[in-house]
Amino acid sequence: EQTSISKRAKILLELLDKEREIGEIDRKIQEKTRTSIDEAQKQYYLREQMKVLSQELYGDDSADEIDEYYEKYGIRRYGFHGTSHRYVSKRVCEFLGIPQEGSKIITCHIGNGGSVAAIKDGKCIDTSMGLTPLEGLMMGTRCGDIDGGAILYLMKKEGWTPDEASNVLNKKSGVLGIFRKSSDMRELEDAVARGEEVAIRTENMYFYRVTKYIGAYAAAMDGVDVILFTGGVGENQQTARAGICKTLGYLGVKLDPERNKVRSKEAIISTDDSKVKVVVIPTDEELMIATDTMNILNEKK
Repeated sequence: EQTSISKRAKILLELLDKEREIGEIDRKIQEKTRTSIDEAQKQYYLREQMKVLSQELYGDDSADEIDEYYEKYGIRRYGFHGTSHRYVSKRVCEFLGIPQEGSKIITCHIGNGGSVAAIKDGKCIDTSMGLTPLEGLMMGTRCGDIDGGAILYLMKKEGWTPDEASNVLNKKSGVLGIFRKSSDMRELEDAVARGEEVAIRTENMYFYRVTKYIGAYAAAMDGVDVILFTGGVGENQQTARAGICKTLGYLGVKLDPERNKVRSKEAIISTDDSKVKVVVIPTDEELMIATDTMNILNEKK
């Protein structure tokens, strides 16, 4: 049975409280030359409790990831845009009149930041962002997926500090890093229309990353029923949706050029005979947050 919103919220609060306790113990330990037995035991028990809570919250697969660095620093795949992915994956089922149970949905939240999520039976089983929003798709100023060895190589060659490396990867990469002129997809689209070679290459890279994740998640879920676009680019840019879906014919995806002209409106943009429904659903994160808050408050009454 799926964990309720209010229960998940309570578990998250418990995890945060225990992380704060561990952090306070660490601070005390750093102020002394030795760790007392009581402090060491308390840390151990707190971490064991966090393992149990994490397993309850995220499931068995996530529990396997708990290792030395997770225990020390809480490093794990958190993912981002979760509120958006959750809203649109639920809303698209209402819009299409299909149950969440048994459905395989790939949600593409793409804008200046972007992420893709695999939603199976109404539950997110994977997402392209990781510990930070840096992982995954190529974005406006973020590089997305990159070989860690390449970062280390550049740090050595350029003499970057960790903060300097972070600044380049998060603020000077992605569309801006390749296109050089702007991180705005509208300006990139205009440059592509003028036939600028660098703009065309940048756009192709941007589309390719999204397409690759859709293919990976279709494989992970053993198929896909719905591919959904949301976010600033996903909701408004027909060229992006067409470019991303161009090589998805092997999945049975057929885009309707006329339907695909839609902007910021709930709509099916695939053809009637497409094996996979391609849909635009404008996100509403504020509504999802308000709904969750109301549920948590009602639970406390």
